[in-house]
Amino acid sequence: MTMEENRKNTAETDWELSEEYYQDHSEKTLNLEDFIEADEPDQNEEETFGKDDELGGELSRVAEQVRQVMEFTAQGMSAEEIADRLGVEASYVNDIAVCVQAFPEDNPMAVARLIVLG
Repeated sequence: MTMEENRKNTAETDWELSEEYYQDHSEKTLNLEDFIEADEPDQNEEETFGKDDELGGELSRVAEQVRQVMEFTAQGMSAEEIADRLGVEASYVNDIAVCVQAFPEDNPMAVARLIVLG
């Protein structure tokens, strides 16, 4: 048996060695639309949790505090000044400020969820 015949027999019996294994036979072409997920309609966070729900009420309250902390911080107030205005601990204001930095999209509800649920 010659080397050529041996290679041909090996290629016929071992599918990983055949050229057909490495050729792409698919007709499908990929489009950008194949990878885009459908956008869900924006939902109001209060609708998601409901005002009657205890957790929803807590999240809404903390989200409002987050909005206020963001506003006061933008005005240049210190954590102690903000804590005095809101009637909370300065460490709580610092926690909010750190969480706000973690969410650059300025989403108070996301920060509230992190604080309440985290």
